[in-house]
Amino acid sequence: MTNADRVAVVNALSEYLHRNPEACDTLDGIANWWLGGEWSQRTDLVQDALDELEEIGVIERIHASDGRIRYRRRRPDRGVH
Repeated sequence: MTNADRVAVVNALSEYLHRNPEACDTLDGIANWWLGGEWSQRTDLVQDALDELEEIGVIERIHASDGRIRYRRRRPDRGVH
């Protein structure tokens, strides 16, 4: 992934999550529905961007009961005691 590609995907994902804070989807759903266009065929680039956003704490990975991985905006700690 070039730096320009990385920045473009990270920015597009960040903007989408800002507009849709409750969004949650699989890699394919994100590539096709959140981003669309050229990114729907570039899931490798989308995955790299998701990994980067997860690393810096923007999103989290959820292992669903159907065995698929979904991504959503990271939830703030709720201070459960």
